[in-house]
Amino acid sequence: MDGKLFVVSAPSGAGKTSLVDAVLGKLKPEHPIDRLVTYTSRKIRSGEKEGIDFFYVSPDEFEKRIQSGFFIEWSKEYHHYYGSPSHVLDDLKLGNSRVLVIDRRGAKQVAASVEDVVTIWISVPDIRVLKERLVKRGLNTPAQIEKRIEIAKFELEQEEKNDLYTHHIVNDVFDIAAKNLEQIFLKELSKKVNR
Repeated sequence: MDGKLFVVSAPSGAGKTSLVDAVLGKLKPEHPIDRLVTYTSRKIRSGEKEGIDFFYVSPDEFEKRIQSGFFIEWSKEYHHYYGSPSHVLDDLKLGNSRVLVIDRRGAKQVAASVEDVVTIWISVPDIRVLKERLVKRGLNTPAQIEKRIEIAKFELEQEEKNDLYTHHIVNDVFDIAAKNLEQIFLKELSKKVNR
């Protein structure tokens, strides 16, 4: 029995990684599920850990990996590459479930190439909430925050027009959103996947 592949996406600042980490903390003792650590060409930030948050490689190394077919999906956002290793397909065949926290473009690539992928979109009740969260994080300049807000507005409009994701969660109250995400994971993990 194969594992399940979950794709979780959201605009920057919507809390997707925090929600996924909170839910996996509850599920992992009983389920073979984990977040797939993706690759990036950006520099490591304060508080991040190699192999836990991302695998950090140079832009040249990332491009070499693109050429060799290493990634199942990749994109370039905010002047940096981001990508998911294709060995996730081997993990699934071994019965392990994986969660990819990626952008819309990557989600579209994965959905087109992997059967039975479970797609989850996380949003917030208002764009102002995103801006407040991005400011509070303190990781970006005001100009970078404005750019992220513009991209978020576009992503939210895209999801309204072209419903790419099967499941939708609004992260207004974190505990409620985490419970909703946990229920989706549990429901999907209970389904058998045979290939």
